[in-house]
Formats: sequence, C-alpha cells, structure tokens
Amino acid sequence: MELAKQLPSITDGFDRLSAVAVANQFQSLGLLDDVAVRRITSESAAQPTEPALSLFSRLALPCTDGTLIDADRVITWLAETYSLPVLPSHRRVTAAQALASVAAEPFANRYHFIPVAIDKQRITIATIEPFDRSWRSTIAQASQREIVIELISPKALAKLRSQIYGLANSMDKADTRGERIGGQNLERLIDVEGLKGGDERHVAKLVDWILQEAVDHGASDIHLQPNRTHSVLRFRQDGQLQEVQSFPVALHAGFVSRIKHMAGLDVAEHRKPQDGRMRIRGDGGVEYDIRVSLMPAAAGEKAVLRLLDPTALERGMDQLGMVESELVVWRELVNRRHGLVLVTGPTGSGKTSTLYATLQAINHPGLNVCTIEDPIEYVFPAFSQLQVNSSIGLDFASGIRTLLRQDPDVIMVGEIRDAETAKMTIQAALTGHLVLATLHTNDAPGAVARLRDLGVAPYLIEATLNGVLAQRLVRNVCTHCAISIELDDVAWQSAAKPLKASKPAKVQTANGCAKCNQTGYKGRSALFEIFTPQQLGDMRLLQDATNRQLRTAAVKGGMQSLRQSALTKVASGKTTLEEALSSSPEVLG
Repeated sequence: MELAKQLPSITDGFDRLSAVAVANQFQSLGLLDDVAVRRITSESAAQPTEPALSLFSRLALPCTDGTLIDADRVITWLAETYSLPVLPSHRRVTAAQALASVAAEPFANRYHFIPVAIDKQRITIATIEPFDRSWRSTIAQASQREIVIELISPKALAKLRSQIYGLANSMDKADTRGERIGGQNLERLIDVEGLKGGDERHVAKLVDWILQEAVDHGASDIHLQPNRTHSVLRFRQDGQLQEVQSFPVALHAGFVSRIKHMAGLDVAEHRKPQDGRMRIRGDGGVEYDIRVSLMPAAAGEKAVLRLLDPTALERGMDQLGMVESELVVWRELVNRRHGLVLVTGPTGSGKTSTLYATLQAINHPGLNVCTIEDPIEYVFPAFSQLQVNSSIGLDFASGIRTLLRQDPDVIMVGEIRDAETAKMTIQAALTGHLVLATLHTNDAPGAVARLRDLGVAPYLIEATLNGVLAQRLVRNVCTHCAISIELDDVAWQSAAKPLKASKPAKVQTANGCAKCNQTGYKGRSALFEIFTPQQLGDMRLLQDATNRQLRTAAVKGGMQSLRQSALTKVASGKTTLEEALSSSPEVLG
C-alpha cells in the first residue's frame, strides 16, 4: 500500500501535505493551541496552492512549550513519525549538468522537488511534498532508475535549485565550443582567448560559485586540474583532497583566465608559473585573502588557490588547543626578553598560525615586532612585515640583517632553510632579541640535531635556545556520526607502547555521514610537544647526541610526546585511534 494512502490524516486529495492536518496533529500533541490552528487554517485557505512546509516556514508559529513550530520542526516530526529520510543540510552539489537533465526546471518547480544525487541504479530526489507520487513515474521511466525520496526544507530547496540549475545553465552556455584537446602542443593546448562575449559572464559565474563553495565548506585549498576531457575541481578539507565537480575541459582555459584577471596576473602568459593574490568577500561581509599559484602542466595550466582563514587574525594563544600545562610552559618561553624559540613540523601542520597567535598574544605598544616571511600570509597592522623576494636578492638571511637595523624587540623568521639563515637567526637571538622561527623536523628534540647540521655550534645552541614546539594537526571525529566502541587491549597496548597510558573505557570510531562528506571526520585540532634543553639534564648531549638519544633524555626529563598528546585526544573522544597513530610519530623505546 502506498505511504500516502496510509496517511490520509496529513495529506489532501492530491497526496500533498495538508498544513491544516499537520497543525491538527501538533494540536493533538498539545504543542499548538486553537489560535495557532485557526491562523494556519485561514492562511491555507487564502493560499491554497502554497505547500504546507512553505507555510510553516513563513509563519513560524509559537509553540506551547515556548519554542517555534516552523518547517524544520515539522520535517523533524515527519521524519521521526513516518520514517522519512531527510536530506542532510550540508549536501554538496556535484554533477550539476547530470542532475539538471533529470527534470526540466519548470517541471521540478511545479512539483516542488530537486534531484540531488544520481548513479547508475537510482536518483535521489529532495522534496517538500514527500507523499506526492504524481510525477515519479515520469522520472523513473525516462531515467530507467529507482527514485529515492528525501525531505528538504523550503529554504534549502530554493538554494539547491538555484545552485544546480544555475550552475548547469552556466556550464551549458559557457561550453559552446565543444573543444577537445590533443597531446601535440603541451604549452598551449587550450586557447585562453577562446571564450568571448556572453561566455565570459558564465565563466565568471562558475568561478564565483567555486570560490563560494570552498568558503561554505571550509576548504583550505582549491585545485583546478585539467586532463584530456575534463577540468577536475578538488577541495582540501581537514587536510584531505576531495573531488567536488568536473567541468568540460573547454571551460578550463576560461577558468584560469578569470583567476588570472582577479589575481592581477598576466593573462597572456601560459609558459611560466605565476603567483598572485586576490581578495573575495563571502557571506556576512567576511573577507578572504586567497593565494594563487598557476603552473603549466601537460594538459593546460593547473591552478591552486590557498584560502587564508580570516579567523586567524582573531585567534589568541589560548585558542591554539594546548592543555593548560602546555600553555603555561609556552607562555613562559615566549615571554622571555631574548633567545630562540622554534616551532617545528611538516608543511601544513599549523606552524604559521601558532606563531601569529603567539605574536599577537605577546605584542603590546612597547614592543617592536618585525617579521620576515615567504610569503606574508596575513597582514597585521601592529607588525612590521617584510617579504622575501629572491629576484632582488632579498632572502631570509639578508632580511634578518635588515630587521636588525630596525630596532626590533621580537623577530619572527618564517623558515630557517639554510646555514646562512641559521647563522643570522642565532646572531639575532644572541644580541638581546627574542626570535621565533620555524624549522622542518620530525619532532621537537630533533631541532637540536638540525641546527647542528646547519652549522650552528653546540655552545651557541645552549646559549640561545629557549625551547622547541613540535606540532601536528589531527582530524576530529565527526560528532554527528561517530560510534563509541570498546577498544581491544592489544590494540591500545600496541599504540601506547612504551608509554604508560591507561586504556579508556570507550573510544570513538569514524563512521561517515553527509555532514562530514562521508569521511567520518570534521575539523582538526593540534597536537603539541614542547622541548626545553633543561629536560636533557646533561647539556653535553647538545654537542653530539643523536636525535634518538636527545628524545629519550627529553622524555625522561618530563617532555610529553606528540604520541602522548594524540592518545589523550583519543581518550577524550576527540579523535580516533587510527587518526592518532597516523598523525603522530612512533615513540621509540
């Protein structure tokens, strides 16, 4: 028996949701009074073609329990009462052209639905009329696929409708040339000037959509990479690259041309890599700085855009994610008047964000804070920021020399890359300045061995090094779909060996849902390891001890390792054991 026929109490004669019938159901539950029901009855009579969920969205009636009964409340009740699936609020738009081809926009508008997913077996349709079956046979017969229905709110329906049909329309109108590329000319496979007139407007609209989608989904990087048939769009979210959309390859040159124009780059240059910068304004007036990197590749120019998080300008030291004991030590290290403080970790581990937050925390009108960076990621009015420019001979070492003549109190060095930079950094720390810098090492004690490799004498390390912070980023388990499980003793002991960490009663395991894009993870948090030379006990270890010897001595002296920090997050339910193991180096016994 059809579901709509089983539920005559909430549908009208056309299998559409009846606002009055739904209101009566809420009144029977004691949630709506007579006044509210009469208003719904009156509004429904005045607007007989308005869908019930649209009416509830417009009215948002006060409930007897002090809350509101709006479309979302009705959807939740329908889902729970009648076991109806609900479209997740963060569903990403993919394959817009394929979805738009399922049903013409006027047809979809008339029956209040939108196709949201399609594969070889089924089409998922989101609708505000879940019991209306009048249109389903048309779609099923035309597509030869099973129809799956999900509930959606009127606002979400309008947004998705605009995205899917708008995006598909722009792609159709922009892709007028039907161009196919060959492999004979790797320098210029696509004519950048080929998209003219109206096509440019649609390409601009598509690029704007890409940027807005990246902002909406919290992406840190956008990748646009051409191949022989498509331009593939990928976002990096929580450190992982995920494919978002593919466009006809004929559009790719237009995308790159538009990005070059926005970033102030040479539109006619296709053979050389180019770097630029642009700024966009997102919802709510929030401005995002974007670093642009273009590289000539086999099938055309690849574009990578780095979105710089505007909240980094407001992040304080207490928002870095350190536990209180770590924060106390870190504050003490960076509030000294002179010496060297290092932050280590791989690319993308959050080192620069930590340094910016630290500089903002210690800065005051009596300090002159100077930085040398490559490039300057965020502009801080209170700091004097100098950018490396190798084309004119301005590298890190010469930049430090310049800053030392600027009467600095605090110097931040973006990266110690070579012996000359290491020498100038140590010199600055020796001459009464506090120097914060980054270094690429696997752990905090490893910074000592790395400085020695760069030619810094052990006695200078002992004289200048305040401490080292090693950092990693670990993905947080999605709170919407995580599952608590009991962990096997052997698995915990293997992970914690040789640490003495108590096994938690329950741990979280990743599952996957629409809100986390089926990854099981949402957001990231930092792991920290703080090393100070005093933890070694014997300063002679600075002279020639191996990294393993330094690490063993530091742990004995009280250093908490990255692995310990990771296991703490596992025990607190912040992340999974698998993620902790992959994000932190093994502890050597």
